[in-house]
Amino acid sequence: MPKLSNKRNRRRFNRREKEMNYHLNLNKNNSYHYKHENFKELEEDLLKVIYKGKDHKVSNKYLTEFFNKRNVPSHRIIKHLHRNAFLHFYNNSVSLTPNGILIAKEIQKRHNKIENFIKGKGMVCDAHEMAHILEHELTTETIQKIIKASELKEKGRPLINFLLPFGTIVGLDLPNCKVWTKLISIGIFPGQKIHIIERNSTNFLIEVKNSRVAIDKILANGILLIP
Repeated sequence: MPKLSNKRNRRRFNRREKEMNYHLNLNKNNSYHYKHENFKELEEDLLKVIYKGKDHKVSNKYLTEFFNKRNVPSHRIIKHLHRNAFLHFYNNSVSLTPNGILIAKEIQKRHNKIENFIKGKGMVCDAHEMAHILEHELTTETIQKIIKASELKEKGRPLINFLLPFGTIVGLDLPNCKVWTKLISIGIFPGQKIHIIERNSTNFLIEVKNSRVAIDKILANGILLIP
């Protein structure tokens, strides 16, 4: 029995260590480039690019350049979009079908909402680039939720001073735009409910949508909450 108990304790320790080590480093140069095997973002980017073309159309040459710049094979993405009736080929060009236009228009709408929201916060960053990242991560409903919850920012208290175990995020008061974007991409954004599981002198362990994240005091001071 003592051996089983020791194994159980080691498993708990290892799990706890992983939770506490999964933190956001403000000094780390985070990369937002998508993995090649994740085609959803590339499909959305392609639809948006064609949508911006004249008459929602681009040449086959332009299409080839699009994929060459990203160093990914085109056949799977093209095949998938064509099979779902989003693309139409005609005379050395590719255009969007009515369904493709609807999808691309929604993507562009998400992008514009996010970009305008970032510009309104007055952060020193490339709002267009940050919006390009988040347009793939967030739904239109989530964006609306973020904008609405942010209206309560003035009533929020920093997580570092928030004494209740549960709260709702109403603001991310962070000057670093990349960290702000990274927090949102992992589910920490205005309108989201969080559970403060543990506090110590250097870190806070929080739970957001069944995922646990350890954050430092600097980040905790920039996350504003209301009960």
